[in-house]
Amino acid sequence: MAAKKKKAAKKQPGEIFQPRFFDVGQTVPIEVKKANEQISEYKLSDGTTMTLKNIILGVKRAVGKYNQEGDPIYLVNAGLVVNTKVPARLKFKGKQ
Repeated sequence: MAAKKKKAAKKQPGEIFQPRFFDVGQTVPIEVKKANEQISEYKLSDGTTMTLKNIILGVKRAVGKYNQEGDPIYLVNAGLVVNTKVPARLKFKGKQ
């Protein structure tokens, strides 16, 4: 009895990106046209008020790489600005 040959899977452009790899290959820069950088404020139990703000420094899109939903993979270079207002009782009073 002759063995059946398997049909080769039809190749589609691009591939599903598996996040266990860090190298996504070729990327293209994407310009941020508009930003609405909001500040998040947190009141801590020790009386400190902490504010946080995310800032996008740059965005790149991986060429031909997609997630499980078919969306392109984006690489984001971001920073976090943290400010605190600390009660006087928590401030260091010694010499520095």
